[in-house]
Amino acid sequence: MKLPWLASLGAAAGVLAVHGRVATGTSTLLHRGGASPDAERQAREAWLAAHLKDEFELDRNGRLAPQSGLNVAWNHKETRPRNAKNDCGQAPQKNRDQMPSAAADGS
Repeated sequence: MKLPWLASLGAAAGVLAVHGRVATGTSTLLHRGGASPDAERQAREAWLAAHLKDEFELDRNGRLAPQSGLNVAWNHKETRPRNAKNDCGQAPQKNRDQMPSAAADGS
């Protein structure tokens, strides 16, 4: 009695063996020594677009572009993530205004 499924099982095992060798060969990402420079650039641009949303956005090709304002919510100033550059308010301007008088006083 011939078992046709046994022949197909042998063929499937051969396919798995071939693919197993390809997956464990030198073509894996970890074996090459890390991510490509293009992948690092894409990750950096995505981080900038996500964390500095009021300054940058990703264009239709996935490249970093200046903010056009079309993908920012109307209440972005109230709901944006906290950022150190937004924490100080008017303190830098007040400091610049007070520097000449402090220099004149010698303090």
